[in-house]
Amino acid sequence: MPSDPGSFSTLSCLPGERADSWRLALGRVFPGKAAVAANKLRASLSSWMLDDIILAKLVSNRQIIERWKAGRGCPEPDRCIVFYIQLRGSGVASQSGRNGVLAAGDAIFFHSDAPYSLAMSDKSELLALEVQHTRLKSGWDWLGANSAIVISGKAPGVQMLRDFLGSIWRQGPSVIDETPYRESLAETLLALIGNTLCVKARWFRSNEAGPLSTHERILQIIERDLFLPELRPAALAVEIGVSTRSIQQVFAKMGTTATEYILNQRLDIAAKELEMAVEDRSITVIAMSLGFSDPSYFSRCFKERTGLTPREFRNRNRTPEGR
Repeated sequence: MPSDPGSFSTLSCLPGERADSWRLALGRVFPGKAAVAANKLRASLSSWMLDDIILAKLVSNRQIIERWKAGRGCPEPDRCIVFYIQLRGSGVASQSGRNGVLAAGDAIFFHSDAPYSLAMSDKSELLALEVQHTRLKSGWDWLGANSAIVISGKAPGVQMLRDFLGSIWRQGPSVIDETPYRESLAETLLALIGNTLCVKARWFRSNEAGPLSTHERILQIIERDLFLPELRPAALAVEIGVSTRSIQQVFAKMGTTATEYILNQRLDIAAKELEMAVEDRSITVIAMSLGFSDPSYFSRCFKERTGLTPREFRNRNRTPEGR
């Protein structure tokens, strides 16, 4: 089956048409899905197929993705499993009376026999895939009984699946289509999905979270305030109620500093925005929206990180049609 790659960004739409256009794009990739979102929605969707497995990456601010099915269940040929892996941000999932909360790195799956919803936080990034249940060895009854259970991102199966998806995504459909191993890649992906479904119950993430550690609180605040220019180690220390030295000690254990960590998070997001290659957002606007008060400093840091200026990086990722 051809890879049929495609991409869509709401930034290419008029502001009043973004939500409706996003719903149409989402429904074309995943039939039966819709979204509840404001017209100011900023989101992008890239998708392609590996044999009959749908692969997609979603980058979005706050919205709710929903899927409905009429009747009591799907016809046998249409039954499918949908996986989401939360790369950035967080989410709240619901299906058949069960709720789950996703943190960055976590995975969750749904089955198509009942409606489900996934509420995405601001600055979310997810990998999604959909596969017919007949391609999996796990029993449909087990899948139905365990849907909407969040699997910790620390589970070995989730880590392997996430790394594999990231690898083939970086290669891209044009490269994968040329390889003689396309069928083997699909079979490997199915095997990794099966391994993830067989994860031990100890990797199921409880919805009753205990108190956050200082490390977790710091990362949570950084994720929340990443786009504020005043986000600095001293500001973190004041909000958490510890010394600046304590903040630095947390990051020293991670092999970095607070300032470097914040900078790298901002540059990661900048690279993803520039990969969308949308021309209606200037480099200055992107820099300012990511907490850089000096666009020249942003450009210097970006070039040190990637070897390219932001403009060169965006031009490299433009489609031939847009040149």
